[in-house]
Amino acid sequence: MRRIGIIGGGRFGSSLAQALAERGVEVLLLDRDRGVVDHMAGIVAKAMEGDATEEGTLEAAGFRDCDMAVVAVSADMECSIMATLSLKEMKIPVIIAKAASDMQGKVLNRVGADRIVYPDKD
Repeated sequence: MRRIGIIGGGRFGSSLAQALAERGVEVLLLDRDRGVVDHMAGIVAKAMEGDATEEGTLEAAGFRDCDMAVVAVSADMECSIMATLSLKEMKIPVIIAKAASDMQGKVLNRVGADRIVYPDKD
């Protein structure tokens, strides 16, 4: 079974998490908002409230054992950069990051994202 960690439970992150969970993928979700975490707890394998910029939080959420991670946060550029960098340091095999602009995509690519998605454009 594949394990995919998703950082950010906004519209993009929660839709992705739900679609993957429905297909039998073990999904871990990390978000700062308790309401999002409570809502997603019944949908994904594990939902946790926390700050994705802290590597210890990613560890506690189980991200080290993920086959893939998705950074679904684009509104907070610092968070998306720090989370991507931490996931790269944890040696996550595949990191996909959501970007709101071409410049943000370039930065995320430079810090270790393997693939950049632009949901607002695509």
